[in-house]
Amino acid sequence: YPYRDDALKLWDATHCWMTAYVDSHYPSDSSITGDAVLQAFAATLASAGRLNNFGECEGEVCVPGKVTTRKYLAEVLTMVAFTAGCQHAAVNFTQKVCHSALIIAYIPSIHLLIYIYEMKLK
Repeated sequence: YPYRDDALKLWDATHCWMTAYVDSHYPSDSSITGDAVLQAFAATLASAGRLNNFGECEGEVCVPGKVTTRKYLAEVLTMVAFTAGCQHAAVNFTQKVCHSALIIAYIPSIHLLIYIYEMKLK
């Protein structure tokens, strides 16, 4: 499964970078819970953002709309960056084999190429 294999490498690289970034800005988990702006953002995601399951769980106790650890924040940021970057590109930019090469088949930019390719097939 090429997409899975490549995507996992990109996920791991993104997660590694996000973890380093979070660790450089928040020296401890208590600095996460003490960041009022971050906690307000998390609460907004859980309420107005309608992310019902957003928030950290410790065992059986889940706190909706609350980020309490650096690990969880890094996971959330990884998911946002991966979805907006790698996943978005994979889903929205189809790929097509044309003239023995793999090209990005974004129709508005290659619409005439498709007609030429179809004529060669006939």
